[in-house]
Amino acid sequence: YWSCARIGNLPPYYSHIDNRMKLNTMIVEDEPLSRQYLASLLNQFCEDVQVVASVASERDALNTIANNELHLVFLDIELTTGTGFDVLKNLEEHSFYVVFTTALDHHATNLIELTGMDYLQKPIDIDELEAIIVTASAARGKNKPQSGLPHLLRALDNGHVPVHVRLSD
Repeated sequence: YWSCARIGNLPPYYSHIDNRMKLNTMIVEDEPLSRQYLASLLNQFCEDVQVVASVASERDALNTIANNELHLVFLDIELTTGTGFDVLKNLEEHSFYVVFTTALDHHATNLIELTGMDYLQKPIDIDELEAIIVTASAARGKNKPQSGLPHLLRALDNGHVPVHVRLSD
């Protein structure tokens, strides 16, 4: 699997790599500058990623998921109209790789870590982003959710994280 920063230096015999092999990616982020920044990082450093949608709300995320074949979704934890967790709770099933993003260090990140899910702390570190892209590329095609996702959803159903994530003091 390819590394973000090095994919641009592939020898000519890799010229068969095209959009069909790229990770179709959606960014769910309510802050326009953060949404643009992540898209810019992906476009600049991760040539094997194709950002097919960049949305600001839970409703737009769910509509995009229903109408696109996605391989990777970056979900902001705190959205104006709810949370990234709400997006996952409203899906019957999915096969894309999920990465949570957050600007705040709060107890939701502890739950994410405990369940083995991936998240990126803002501002996003290029090396961490690159590592996640490599992991998501490896997971592509397995057509099953990340192993920690059922545990995270069960914890959410049991009330371990409120509908709107409460920030730590």
